[in-house]
Amino acid sequence: MKYMFDTLKLNRHKLANYSYISSPFAVKYYNLNYRRLYSGTNDVSSMIEKRNLYWWQFKFVSFVLAGISSSYLGYVFVKSDYDFERFKAKLALHWNSLIYDNTLSVKYKALLNSSFGTCLSKELNDELCKYFLNIDLKKENGFRRSDAICFLSEVNIDEKNKIVDAFVSKGIGESWDHKLLSGCSLNEFAQLVEALVLEERLKSNNEFDNQVLTKLMDMNIKNEVKLDRPTPNYRMNNPLISGVARKMSDEVAKYIKDHEHEELYVELKGDLERNIQLKKKLEALSKSRRLTAAEHKRLNSINEEIAAINQEMGRLRHQHRKLFFM
Repeated sequence: MKYMFDTLKLNRHKLANYSYISSPFAVKYYNLNYRRLYSGTNDVSSMIEKRNLYWWQFKFVSFVLAGISSSYLGYVFVKSDYDFERFKAKLALHWNSLIYDNTLSVKYKALLNSSFGTCLSKELNDELCKYFLNIDLKKENGFRRSDAICFLSEVNIDEKNKIVDAFVSKGIGESWDHKLLSGCSLNEFAQLVEALVLEERLKSNNEFDNQVLTKLMDMNIKNEVKLDRPTPNYRMNNPLISGVARKMSDEVAKYIKDHEHEELYVELKGDLERNIQLKKKLEALSKSRRLTAAEHKRLNSINEEIAAINQEMGRLRHQHRKLFFM
């Protein structure tokens, strides 16, 4: 503070000494200099306050981002069952979801809808499929939940079972009877039988799955559908189904034509290796002599092709990761 007053006195003294200068420019210059000296300490303090404010805001934003990031990483790690490999795969999946589309292709949708996984034996799974398809082809409205209940009654499973009750409650409708008449997929039917088999195993009834298998084999022999000739009521020129059948055939043709994933990935990998070898040769050649314009153009096209192949392979790997967590 003492330094400021001394400076002001000195500046006032200078203004008094140069008061004889009548030039407007000189007067303006000294007045401006006086104001700068007077407000110098205020400017410094305001700059320090602004700097402290910016630094505090930066630290606050950093702490918030660090908290959100750590919470996200912890959540993903717990959801990965504390498996570090699954944790890394999930992080890569979430990152790639920002780049690629989250929707599955036609091939993967068809794969998910046409397959199921259970802990039952292969023979029991096969017989379950046969039983389901036999009824689904015979009945006009397909396989219903009531058909699954009828099968369970053949193996002495009560309708009041908790697992059966949960199975029926997933049907569409307001009342119990309406839900029984709703459709049922092969996956749901197989999961129902799987849950009942596991429940019986917990009760030390290890022969229940064999009983189900024997009953299914007998019923499949009786209900087998002959597929060597069309059913009498089936008409190929039915206008109600021709449009749907045409769409299905177009979808199958598109699936066969555009979604040969494994062959495409192997082909892309071979193209990538070939382009990398060409790139290495051109780079080695550039160290011995100067490349021509055509060689430069070829090197640039190779780099663009490598980038495009890597992007396409990354998209395919992203689809695989999505299936891994489904």
